[in-house]
Amino acid sequence: MFSKIINSGQSGTELAALGTSLNKDLKTGGFIPKGYTTVDGQKPELKVFDLVEMESDKIKDSVDECIREADGIIFFRAESSGKIESKILELVRESGKPLLEIDIAHMIHESDVERFVIQNKIDTVYITGTIEKNPNTFLYRMILEYLSKSVDLIQTALNFSTNRY
Repeated sequence: MFSKIINSGQSGTELAALGTSLNKDLKTGGFIPKGYTTVDGQKPELKVFDLVEMESDKIKDSVDECIREADGIIFFRAESSGKIESKILELVRESGKPLLEIDIAHMIHESDVERFVIQNKIDTVYITGTIEKNPNTFLYRMILEYLSKSVDLIQTALNFSTNRY
């Protein structure tokens, strides 16, 4: 249980999630538009995250595939979210998959993320949300740190329940 983080490799939330995966020894994956295209342009260096390059160059197609593959979705929302983020959130809500929305201005405790993942028996989680062009901004670092703490709690809880018997 809980072994993989996926997304479409977009800047901001998604890159922070992929970075967390590497730091916490989780599998990565997902689907990225043709040419490893992001809102920042082509990023072939994202191949290291095992993102599948789509035939299409549309973010929507990548999002659809991430939703299809995921057991649950965590969406980081900001008041200043743009058109792309709004469309992704709409697609995610329509999917009917377990969804945890996190308002960046009012972050919930990391233990709520742990509870969401464990209660919904999520193995593959699609983490997406606010897109930010500069991956070294405050928001990127904040989400990276938040997800790292959340993953620590999840892994500890899962190890505890496995070792109890």
